[in-house]
Amino acid sequence: LKTLVLTSASSKTAMGLAWFARRHGVRVVGLTSPANLESLRTFGLYDQLLPYDRAGDLASDGAAALVDFAGNSAVIGAVHTALGAQLSRSLIVGGTHWEAPRLGGELVGPKPVLFFAPDQIRKRSAEWGPEVVTAKFDQGLADFIAANPWLTLVQHTGSEGLLSAYRAVVEGHARPQDGHIIRP
Repeated sequence: LKTLVLTSASSKTAMGLAWFARRHGVRVVGLTSPANLESLRTFGLYDQLLPYDRAGDLASDGAAALVDFAGNSAVIGAVHTALGAQLSRSLIVGGTHWEAPRLGGELVGPKPVLFFAPDQIRKRSAEWGPEVVTAKFDQGLADFIAANPWLTLVQHTGSEGLLSAYRAVVEGHARPQDGHIIRP
């Protein structure tokens, strides 16, 4: 894999994947809203950042994969068209653009496949044991936090804290540098 394209590049899951992929020599392109471009550039997680309306400008000089956290069919279609035969995988992970129309019709390249993290956790737990999976997750998270000093961990408590964090995300007020932690 030469290039990894991530939608919703300001989501912490996308940021974590970008950080991990770049550590393993993969070129990472992030697609995001124009409002998040400058913040994301300062974090150094992406080799290239583009606003969603420029997804059609994508190019790769080798095999590419799309990991879609946004769920915006127009963006998915633009990525598929731009990368064409070089797009080897297309994974659907999330739907941060919950108001956007969902996929319909034909796409250039591979059919998007749903990636459901709990299924992968169960699979790896069966192969490695739950203790190993937990240890790997904890170490990866600790490494990500340590390597990214721009990350601010924001603590929330209880159902009111959860609702506050949820509203900030849904209403588009969550800052890319904030990692929200909800405690009982």
